Amino acid sequence: MTENRLAKEKSLYLLMHKNNPINWYPWNEEAFLEARKQNKPIFLSIGYSSCHWCHVMARESFENQEVADILNKYFIAIKVDREERPDIDSIYMSACQALTGSGGWPLSVFINDYKEPFYAGTYFPKDVFINLLKKIAKLWETNPSLLYENAKMVTKFLENDKPKYLQMNENIIDKTFDFLVKSFDEKYGGFGKVPKFPSPNNLLFLLKYYEVKKESKAINMVIKTLDAMRAGGIYDHIEFGFCRYSTDEKWLVPHFEKMLYDNILLLIVYLMTYNVTKFNRYKRTSEELISFLVTNMEHEEGAFFTAIDADSEGEEGKYYTFTYDELLKILGDGLDKIGATKEGNFENKNIINTIGKSEFLDEDVRLKLLELRKEKVRPLRDDKILTSYNGLAIAAFSLAGKYLDEKYLGIAKNIYNFIINRLLKDGRLFASFKDGTSKVMGFAEDYAYFIYGILELYYATFDDKYFNIAKLLNQTFINHFYDYDEGGFFITADDAETILFRKKEIYDGATPSSNAIAVNNLLRLSIVNDELKEMAMKTINSFGKEIEEYPYGYTFSILNILMKDNLIEISLEGKNLKPMLDIIKNANLPFYTITISEGKENHVAYVCKDKTCLPPITDLDELRFTLSNA
Repeated sequence: MTENRLAKEKSLYLLMHKNNPINWYPWNEEAFLEARKQNKPIFLSIGYSSCHWCHVMARESFENQEVADILNKYFIAIKVDREERPDIDSIYMSACQALTGSGGWPLSVFINDYKEPFYAGTYFPKDVFINLLKKIAKLWETNPSLLYENAKMVTKFLENDKPKYLQMNENIIDKTFDFLVKSFDEKYGGFGKVPKFPSPNNLLFLLKYYEVKKESKAINMVIKTLDAMRAGGIYDHIEFGFCRYSTDEKWLVPHFEKMLYDNILLLIVYLMTYNVTKFNRYKRTSEELISFLVTNMEHEEGAFFTAIDADSEGEEGKYYTFTYDELLKILGDGLDKIGATKEGNFENKNIINTIGKSEFLDEDVRLKLLELRKEKVRPLRDDKILTSYNGLAIAAFSLAGKYLDEKYLGIAKNIYNFIINRLLKDGRLFASFKDGTSKVMGFAEDYAYFIYGILELYYATFDDKYFNIAKLLNQTFINHFYDYDEGGFFITADDAETILFRKKEIYDGATPSSNAIAVNNLLRLSIVNDELKEMAMKTINSFGKEIEEYPYGYTFSILNILMKDNLIEISLEGKNLKPMLDIIKNANLPFYTITISEGKENHVAYVCKDKTCLPPITDLDELRFTLSNA
């Protein structure tokens, strides 16, 4: 079978298409020069390896000779892994949303040789796609100037659609809480209508809102959601781990891909909720998530892979579902306890769940189901390593070390060392690693998430090494990404490839935006440089208009506003600081930042809030009392 240019790439998603009859190019200048030379429009296809509908369009269209003949004759075709190039994905997703009002993956965009988009969509059935290709090819032949004009109009609109400044104040905090209350599903937990996403950003905001304001409704929404998700089919009760989202209101039927970022962020939520409530079920779920990650997604050197596919043997969910007869044969009676029926709950098969039942499967039942599953073909795992998501993983395992067992700090340190050794070169981060190679310069999310993880590791260990590295990397981040004129961080560095224009993002999708995490880091680091606090608020205010209009989409940024107003700054000096550090760890402060300076004198603590500092504290009981009333 003849291979195309994608055979030379490292990305699993691109390699999945190396045997397509389409003459795919990766994203490079050769593709655009060829489009100019041959006077052809460009079809740009963006997706990721575990995307179910990407696989559907691949089987229907990209493996089809008729489609390939049209694309090869009239277009230059480019494939992009969105996880490898979030900058490309962000620009053209904005174009799709502007042109159609929605977006998603696979992302299908038609652009000219100047990289300007003139038509966009997502998944197209084969017949629709063929007709679309023929129409665009005909229009390019008969009236190319119209398509160039449209492309320039779309590009100008995107470039002018800049963030709008608005001074944010604390009123947005309660407004956001009220918005979440109104959108909350009282019956099944979660927010909004189907499809339902776990929305860890919302849950983290509500946790911190509860800790600061002691509003029981906030923690109850978190508890309801976490319990419902844990019981549903979105959670794998056999090998653990969460799927990406649910197609129904009760969290029963998911899209089955398992993403590193979802499971890391939900691990953070379950850990924090356990710390607040001390409910053992959240401790156990956290331990199960850790087991899933370590067993299924850990690289031999310590970092974590990106995703596990939804499909196996060309069928979505085949690995995760069972027929009634299969289950009856190994378990006998009592299948209602695992949500199984003769009719099934997904395409005549059964997704294991405990909705309305006990919290957890009996362990002997789980092990029997695990043996049955071993007979199935496992879905593919995308084994590239992303700096961004591994930065979040450092944060998660640091929290696990703090709240569950210090042994988990070893995992956090292994991830940190992997990134330092494999993905940091000459003081600059790279975005991804695969087969010994890292080739794409880091994006804003890589710096923001990695710094965030390092700071959590610092708070878990109080090792100054991590705080100092975070400071250095943060300065590099500022130097190459920060917009001193308008505020905020660009997606790409000042010396990286610019696609159309440099863009900034604040919207929280499945993960918090890079700007939201960057602000969180700035606030934590401001204890050693007060100008960073001003930079943090300038960043938030630079996006203020859109945050004010739709707070639901920016809950991590609003969490930062809550943080700014309730941040406790602690400086410790002297010798034998461990007793004071233990008090600080056990105080469970919603927000704090700390510096440590070893010295020869007896220990002393300086505690400040809202630019007001208390007298120095040397007595341990006084420190404990002060923090409990902070």
